[in-house]
Amino acid sequence: LTPIDPERTITVLGARDQVLRGVALILNTLSLHEQFASYMETTMQLATNQGVVLPPRSSATKNVLAQVRSQLTLYLPDDDVGAILGRKGQNLVDIQQSARVTIKISDRAKMDPNASEREVTIMGLHGAVKLAEAMVSEKLYQSRARSRGEEDEH
Repeated sequence: LTPIDPERTITVLGARDQVLRGVALILNTLSLHEQFASYMETTMQLATNQGVVLPPRSSATKNVLAQVRSQLTLYLPDDDVGAILGRKGQNLVDIQQSARVTIKISDRAKMDPNASEREVTIMGLHGAVKLAEAMVSEKLYQSRARSRGEEDEH
């Protein structure tokens, strides 16, 4: 990285879901920069000219939901909530900060004793809610994979 060449190359490796999450987090971070729209327009023009992507839609159809507040409610088994919370709530904090959303999880003490599901509500701008949903999905996938691995070893 030099003053003459301010470009950076980022390589994202891993499973498909991990790569998608990584790209989403990078784009989310870049979108905070005041020149993001200009950078993306230049990148899309270059990619279109080289035939890498289809021509972009008209600006009237872009980001229709970008500034729309959204809410997603998931009903998850009580056992899965631990994967979202993480140790001392760290996973929950990380997801909320990375995606810029608010996540509320129903209180176990207020649950019907016969209920096995808890309500997980994700609130924020539409794209941020989608990103948080992907991050929650990844945490659940990782947790379930660890559980299967532990069961296979016994």
